[in-house]
Amino acid sequence: MKRVWLLLLVCVLIATMAGCRENDGEEETIPGEETREEREAAKIEEEAEKEEEKEEEKEVEEPEREEAAPEEEEEAEPEETGTIAGRVVDGHGARVEVVVEGETYEDEADEEGYYRIEGVPVGEHEVTADYRDFEEGTRTAPPLEEEGDEVTVDFELESAIESYRVTFKETNGLSGVEMVIYNEEDLDDDHIQTWATTDETGEGEAELTDDRYWFIAESEGYSDYKGSFVVDGQEKTVEFSLE
Repeated sequence: MKRVWLLLLVCVLIATMAGCRENDGEEETIPGEETREEREAAKIEEEAEKEEEKEEEKEVEEPEREEAAPEEEEEAEPEETGTIAGRVVDGHGARVEVVVEGETYEDEADEEGYYRIEGVPVGEHEVTADYRDFEEGTRTAPPLEEEGDEVTVDFELESAIESYRVTFKETNGLSGVEMVIYNEEDLDDDHIQTWATTDETGEGEAELTDDRYWFIAESEGYSDYKGSFVVDGQEKTVEFSLE
């Protein structure tokens, strides 16, 4: 019997010691205070709330950035253009121009008065021709309606200063004789004033202002004739003969 009680006493002592060891590993809890597990749980919950707030802020900012993003501009279609061409009478070397919305398109007439302005936007435009000693001329061109259109605008400029008629007379009555009139003796192309051609009566005419002039008369099968004359405030006849 004593042995049984002794065994029971030993069991009680062992159980008591095991309970003490368990209590040594636990944090002593004071009534009214949070436990370590509760504090850690609260901290984790607080961090989760902060992360959720950050995500909400991002969601609000993202649409604003998308709205602010500039829209991609559509590529402009190539502008359709055409050509304005023609002739300026009494204006070889005349400057011919078209102004479209502040941009100038121009060309210089050649020695026969012809000009050609390419790359002009489609539409209806005013064309201006200007040449020294002549009144500026302005005309409305027929409309350029589509890509590649070409319209013709001719000018006949009037002298800005008083001029006189000069009649060139080939004494043999030859027709088709061409005269080139210069205002300098060196007969350089830069000094060409105008042209004239004899008709079936052997006469040709030109309008010239007061000045001294030189001319060359040419016809196939004949030698060139070179001469000079002066215009001095009245009409004049210049006679010559080709041989």
